[in-house]
Amino acid sequence: MIVRVLFAVISAILVLSFGLSSCLNYESKTEPITITFAFPESPDRRRYREIADSFEKIHPNITINLRPDPTGQWARDERNEADVILWWPDPSLIYGEKPLITPILSLIKHNSEITSDDFFPPTLDMFSWQGSLWALPAEIDMQVIFFNKELFDENGVDYPQAGWTWDDLLETAQKLTVTYEEASTDNGYYGMVSNPRWGDYISFIYQHGSDILATDDPRTVEAIQWYADLALIHNVMPEPERVFYGDTYGYFREEKAAMWIGFLADRDGKGFHHLASPWEFEWGLAPLPKDQLEATLYRAQGYYITAHTKHINESWEWINFLSSITSGKGLPARRSVAKSSGFYALVGEDVASTGLYAIDHLVPRINESNTPPELLEEYSRTVESIVNDGNRVGFFNQPEFPRLFAIQVESVMKGEMTAAEAMQFLSQK
Repeated sequence: MIVRVLFAVISAILVLSFGLSSCLNYESKTEPITITFAFPESPDRRRYREIADSFEKIHPNITINLRPDPTGQWARDERNEADVILWWPDPSLIYGEKPLITPILSLIKHNSEITSDDFFPPTLDMFSWQGSLWALPAEIDMQVIFFNKELFDENGVDYPQAGWTWDDLLETAQKLTVTYEEASTDNGYYGMVSNPRWGDYISFIYQHGSDILATDDPRTVEAIQWYADLALIHNVMPEPERVFYGDTYGYFREEKAAMWIGFLADRDGKGFHHLASPWEFEWGLAPLPKDQLEATLYRAQGYYITAHTKHINESWEWINFLSSITSGKGLPARRSVAKSSGFYALVGEDVASTGLYAIDHLVPRINESNTPPELLEEYSRTVESIVNDGNRVGFFNQPEFPRLFAIQVESVMKGEMTAAEAMQFLSQK
């Protein structure tokens, strides 16, 4: 009996010693690793530096090298050796004989901390192509109405609220349009400002029950005419020729408009890095108005692991960590993060609640099983090129259909043609 007990004790000591030595050997063999992380906007470096510092404390052998990349070329150039990139949905990254990025579905399946149910729809779908998931969704951004509280208060107008309608928007804009000289607003301000070249009209088409590919649908015509008449008939919005270089944002920033359609991440000037400065007035925000439906245009970014990384496991640890941390720009793609007290504390009650309301009323996805592939491609190119600013290319470098659509809407706003004539022109293209 004593021999058995002694053998068991010795065995236990040997196992423990082996385990400890294995851990020590593992630690001693762990070499320093650098993960290069590329992201679109240079001003985001400071924000990511703070996140990287927290990550490096948990993973002392991993250093995060931050690399701003507005062009998105680091993913396409193996010489740059980026390991992880933050970018828009971009199926072209897997075109050709050799994809430039690595599918991550298997990595997710082996991580019990992440479940598909934790991601807002349609974030996972936006990065799924050819039966694989190619990026971990980072955040989703959606259009909202920003408003100048001081101009509202000055005119005794109630702030817009979730669930308001097209009629409410027009009535509110009429109360807030102030002109001190006939035919001029140089000394006054508009009730609202909007830019068709940024795709602002798209949400209104869906709110009226149609979609941007249905140019022969009477509801599309009605939605475009209603949008154009805000400037053409009601004069609550500037006509295109009054907007210098299409800078509708400048109207709002300079307090020449009481309301402006922008994306959630644009608040307080944060989304306009070449004009980045806090707004010099008290502002608020609300979801877009509704008509037959509630529909909000949206965009998203995701974390990709490049195909040429030598550190796929460490890259996964980094993007997994990133997805659990709120950036404070758009709405986090993960429900658990978006509904956390940390997100509310970072962005404020109004921003968080507006984003969470809008996420339930996004522009619907078209049915892939019932849509010809060429129309799916056209839809993707149209929406993505508009809301993502053509991946930072100029307006005239956008695909033909969205560029022509915006130009036709502008023509209707100028009174050069009716919405019916504009849509007839597009249906022939």
